[in-house]
Amino acid sequence: MTITPPNRFLTAMLLASLAALTARPVLAEEVDPRPVFSFLGQDTENPSTMTKLMGKSCKQKGEETECKSIGGKIGGVGLKYIAMKYYQGKLYGIYGAIADHGFGELLAAFSAKYGSPVTEKRIWQSKRGNTFDNLTFIWTFQCGTLELESLGWDIETSSFEFLCEANQPPLDDPVVDF
Repeated sequence: MTITPPNRFLTAMLLASLAALTARPVLAEEVDPRPVFSFLGQDTENPSTMTKLMGKSCKQKGEETECKSIGGKIGGVGLKYIAMKYYQGKLYGIYGAIADHGFGELLAAFSAKYGSPVTEKRIWQSKRGNTFDNLTFIWTFQCGTLELESLGWDIETSSFEFLCEANQPPLDDPVVDF
């Protein structure tokens, strides 16, 4: 039996192809293609300038700031409630509730600003135990996600929530006093 030595050219080509497939240039800083979340002139990357939300003063406790209001409008839709939360000046959370008849308008406004969402069908359960389909629309950003749910705190309320975990305050250690 005769063994032929491997073709050096073929071996070099295979190694070069393998290297090209597995290696990629290392950039000094990779660019995240997802957009930065912004809402009412505030975003997750820059320090907050918010001192009032819908005419109500924001409250500060240590390094946390909370702005909340009952009423007001966004995207032409009346709000039942809205709260925005900051830690060390950076936005990390928003919660809002609207009457369910404004859901379609708010979905259109969010889609116009943030693009097409991903849609999920979740199950929502009432206090009586009845279950309903809860259409949820999700937008993803560099820091966090925005979710618009057709059913919120009750069957006549829709809600939206944004959370950026990277900007969130650290969790307190649990109290163990027993």
